[in-house]
Amino acid sequence: MPERKSVTDFIGSRVETQSWEYTWKDVSLYALAVGAGKNELKYTYAYRDDFRALPTFALLPSFMSNFISPRTHVCRMPGGGIQKYFHAGGLDWDDELELFRPIDPVRGTFMWDYVLEDVYDRGPGKGVVLDNVMYLYDDIGRLVAKNHNRTVMFAEGGFGGRPVPGCEAVIPDREPDYSVDDYVDHSMHMIYNLASNSISDFPIHIDEDYCREEAHQPGILVQGHLTMGLAARIAIRVAAGGDDSRVKKITAQFRNPLFPETKVRFEGWKISEGRVCYRVVDALSGKPYLNNGLFLFE
Repeated sequence: MPERKSVTDFIGSRVETQSWEYTWKDVSLYALAVGAGKNELKYTYAYRDDFRALPTFALLPSFMSNFISPRTHVCRMPGGGIQKYFHAGGLDWDDELELFRPIDPVRGTFMWDYVLEDVYDRGPGKGVVLDNVMYLYDDIGRLVAKNHNRTVMFAEGGFGGRPVPGCEAVIPDREPDYSVDDYVDHSMHMIYNLASNSISDFPIHIDEDYCREEAHQPGILVQGHLTMGLAARIAIRVAAGGDDSRVKKITAQFRNPLFPETKVRFEGWKISEGRVCYRVVDALSGKPYLNNGLFLFE
């Protein structure tokens, strides 16, 4: 019988370079999905002279690896790889998006590839965290963004690997400097699925019957990256003076399932000039959906 692989054998695995041509419609659709409203037309109305792409638009290719050709996934390395290796489900753990240049809002081509950069050990019975890194380029090869998307897999914990790195952001023990209420309605998760072209691959974000019968959830789960985009949109407005070109980095830890028709609250703490720690919580209960988030801007 072939020798059983170790989880660390997959470190350094890559998926082949993929690409996606987008237009202003995709940019607008994404902005609507993360809650851009009537006072944020610069993200939704392409005929404006100041039409812009939200920086977190760069997160969409993380999901598009599921539908474009060749069909691959960040956790599904060539030849079946690591997804076949795990016989347990996984969940988004956290995300770290770095921005290096503004995104053309009218039209463009994204090219990207993935590498499994590391596997962290959560301990016996707790599983591991896969650190998948996406490098996103424009159509002439300039680096647009780098995205660490970490996924917890509920298997193989206790193999003796390095622990998950500590969080860069720590929420201060004081009242927030910014507090903004928002609302996640029933259409936003559906629009996000259209924007990311991922309806067929993630039924937990679209199909009520699947959620109840297969996923054992009371209803549809809102995408964690949708909540992250909502947080970035608010942070740009209240902390960065509405200038999205100043954004350099945004991170988030995904903590609890968020369901549609929920009032949420963005809470932010100014740590220093250009540095804000934030979280997104339930506006009624205070339960965190995103925690220990970091928003950096020039």
